[in-house]
Amino acid sequence: MLGHALAPIMALEAHSVEEIVLVVGHLGELIEPWYRERYDRPLHIAVQSALDGQAGAIARVGDRLDGPVLILFCDTLHDADIGALAALGDSVDAPDGVLHVKPVLDPSRFGVAVVHTNGYVKQLVEKPTRSISTLAIVGVYWIKDGRWLARAVETLLTNPAPAHGEYYLADALQIMIDEGARFEARRLERWLDCGTMESLRETDRILQSERAARASASFTR
Repeated sequence: MLGHALAPIMALEAHSVEEIVLVVGHLGELIEPWYRERYDRPLHIAVQSALDGQAGAIARVGDRLDGPVLILFCDTLHDADIGALAALGDSVDAPDGVLHVKPVLDPSRFGVAVVHTNGYVKQLVEKPTRSISTLAIVGVYWIKDGRWLARAVETLLTNPAPAHGEYYLADALQIMIDEGARFEARRLERWLDCGTMESLRETDRILQSERAARASASFTR
């Protein structure tokens, strides 16, 4: 899964990527040697020993967030244009962030975005208990100002821990929106969720089928 997540980043020119930061937890000691065997991009490993959520993971690397930041969750496969995001840089014309979304039948499992007609995000809600949007937030985020994100995460973590113990990235981004950040919502055509065993098996089945189809086409040619 991590290899799939890193593939579009590794396809970028080296100067586009200052550093790869991986936040690891259980069995995290296996990740660095795996990475070093395959890639030569600068790497920083941070350990999230407590299960305090996505924002908790970002908090572990807050001191490294400076300038444009790309955040990827490794339990999802997607067709987001990572090259286009990298090209945004810190241009004055760029939005404060880009969030990727896709309509789903059951939004209660995900964070969702309420989007204005102009394509910018109005509100983010994690695992909504009522129907406010069917646009699930895919785990691909581009943030123009990493320091602003770090401050929002720090502010979020000063609140009492939720009953479930997890601080969500959507709540930190909502703090930024409330402070005036303009996040563009971009819809994806392809999003394969791997957050449950059932969805992981289905994603693997799709990838195996696509691999077989490519091999057959190559043989035919």
